[in-house]
Amino acid sequence: TLARLAENEENRMKMVSDGALEVLMPLFSSWVVSDQRVAISTLANLALDVRNQRALVAVGFLESALKLARSRDPIVRAESIRAVANFSLHVENKETLEGAMHSTIKMLRKSEDLDVQREAIRFLAILAENERMQREIFDSPGLSRLIELSNAGEEGLQAVLAYLISNFCYEREFFHHFVARGLLTWLEDWMAARAFDAWKWTARAISILITAAPEFRSRLGAVSIIKRLLTLVSCDDALAQIWAIESLVGLSERSDNQLKIVTAGAVEMLLARVIRKTRDRELEYQGLALLANLTQNSDA
Repeated sequence: TLARLAENEENRMKMVSDGALEVLMPLFSSWVVSDQRVAISTLANLALDVRNQRALVAVGFLESALKLARSRDPIVRAESIRAVANFSLHVENKETLEGAMHSTIKMLRKSEDLDVQREAIRFLAILAENERMQREIFDSPGLSRLIELSNAGEEGLQAVLAYLISNFCYEREFFHHFVARGLLTWLEDWMAARAFDAWKWTARAISILITAAPEFRSRLGAVSIIKRLLTLVSCDDALAQIWAIESLVGLSERSDNQLKIVTAGAVEMLLARVIRKTRDRELEYQGLALLANLTQNSDA
C-alpha cells in the first residue's frame, strides 16, 4: 500500500516530488472511509521527513489533518493526530501550534479510544519540549485528564505519558504538582512495564527529576529501578543509555544507593560494556563519574 511505501525513509521525498500530495489530499473529503484511511496514514508517514515540510505547508496539510481528526472513524481520528504529531516534529516554533494543541486536548478529554489517546499524548509531549507550551498544557483543562490516564496504568499509554511527564520534571511548580498526584508511583510502574520505550522515557524523567530535586533520590533508588536502569545502559539505544547512566549517577550521590547499584552488577557492567568499549564520549564520561561515586565509598 501507499502507507507502507511511505514507511521507507528513502521513498518519502520522492513520493512527494512525484505528486503524492496532489493525489492524496483530495481523498480527505472522500465519502469512502478506506480512502481517508489510506490518505492520512500515508501522509502521516510522509510528514516524518523534514524535506517534505514546505510542500505540506503549501497544501494546508495541518489544517486539513485537524479537520479530518473529527471523523467518526477511530482509525482516521488516530492517524490524523499521528500525522499532526509527525508534522510538529519539524516545526521550529512550536508556539505556532497552540491552536492544534487546544483542539487535541479537547479531543483527548472526550476520547476513550486508546490509539487516539496515545497519539494525542505523543503530540502534547512533542509540544512540551517548548517551555511556553509546557505552561499552556499545564494550565489547560487537559491536565486533569493526563493525571487520570497516568493513574489508570493503561499499558499502551505508559511510554507516551513518560515522555510527556519527563518534560515537566525541570520546574518545581510542575513536578511537585505531579508528585502530589502520584508521579513517583507512576515512575515505578513505568519502569516495571513491558515496553522498552516506557523504560527509556522514564529513565529520562528520573534523570531530570533527581537533578532538580535530590530529595527524591531515596525513593527512586529501589533495587528494581536500578536493575532496569542497568539494563538500559547495556542496550543499543544511545539516548536510553545516556538517560539511564545519568539517572544512576544521580542516584549514586546517596551512599545508601551505592551498595545497591554495586550489588546489581554495575561495576562489572561499566568496565565491560561502557568504559572499555564505548565510542560515545558522553557515555564514557558518565560511566567514569558513576564508577567514581561507587568506589569512593569503601563499603560499596
